[in-house]
Amino acid sequence: ADAGEWAAAAHGSGCHFTFVSSDAVFTGPWMFHDEQSECRCPSSQASLIRDAEARVGRCCPRALIIRTNAYGWAPAGTPNGWIEQILIDLERRSLQGYDYIRHATPILATDLADILLRAITEDLTGVHHIAGAERVNPLQFAQRLADHFEMPWLAVRRAEETLNEPAAGFGAGETSLQTKKVRKALCVAMPMLSEGLERLRRQQFSSVTPQTGPDAPVAVRQSA
Repeated sequence: ADAGEWAAAAHGSGCHFTFVSSDAVFTGPWMFHDEQSECRCPSSQASLIRDAEARVGRCCPRALIIRTNAYGWAPAGTPNGWIEQILIDLERRSLQGYDYIRHATPILATDLADILLRAITEDLTGVHHIAGAERVNPLQFAQRLADHFEMPWLAVRRAEETLNEPAAGFGAGETSLQTKKVRKALCVAMPMLSEGLERLRRQQFSSVTPQTGPDAPVAVRQSA
């Protein structure tokens, strides 16, 4: 359904409306984009997301629009997702396909939910960024994940350390988010990557989230 229609219905009913958007609306060369950053990704996918944000803002002026980059376990009964695939690749000691060009500021989905709930309670409106405190690429993320899950990983030889031209494509460049606005509004700190990964590891053995394996949950996609 169209995000604007949902926003309009919420506005007409006097209900709160939160629209969760993506950090992939941005690209490089600048790092840590604030809410007004003009370094916009020109891809069609990013344009669709920006259009959806604009429609939500028009149809529900007091809507809360969150740009983020979340990862974590999802409900059981679905195919393996991003986190599960990383763990499988780590077991195979195969990280050759992991990108070191893209960078983002991923946040654990449950950490995002806690901050989002606080933002709703505080009646925050407008566009805000909620993200992790550290900027990483997919290869670094996989290596950090291996450390927290006590799994081996092999150093990957990078064929090229520099780019001759900016990375192109949806979520292919620099999508790291600056979070100063929401931190000031809520007096809250964004979690470090190590904190999120440690909570992710504990969730693996919790009663809420099953362990990884053939029936493991899907990870929320993140573009780091």
